[in-house]
Amino acid sequence: MHAGIPEIVSATQETWVPQMVNLDLLNGINFKKGCYTGQEIVARTHYLGKVKRRTHLAHLPLLAPIAAGSEIVDAAGNVAGQVVRSAANPDGGQDILAELRLESVEAGALSWQGMALQLLPMPYALEK
Repeated sequence: MHAGIPEIVSATQETWVPQMVNLDLLNGINFKKGCYTGQEIVARTHYLGKVKRRTHLAHLPLLAPIAAGSEIVDAAGNVAGQVVRSAANPDGGQDILAELRLESVEAGALSWQGMALQLLPMPYALEK
């Protein structure tokens, strides 16, 4: 969890392309390998596009785990992303990996069910 490695569960499968959950940054995609389902969109994003969503580490002052797929909203109440996974922080609360629109991260004021997210640094650089 704190290594920034996503976990895809049945509730979130087919929700994100690999770049949205940082698999390209974790060397979880081989762009030289042969065919696989979804290869075209993944390769197109890598070679031609710009990633507009990334997974970030955040903290919430909450004791109970948060379900994967739960929505994160911005200050205007628009959906900014989803929870990828959640784990208890040893110092209290829950740390989450959340897939978020980069423009929403820059704007700030993200929340889950009315609780403000405190963004934390990832253990690796998000730019590539």
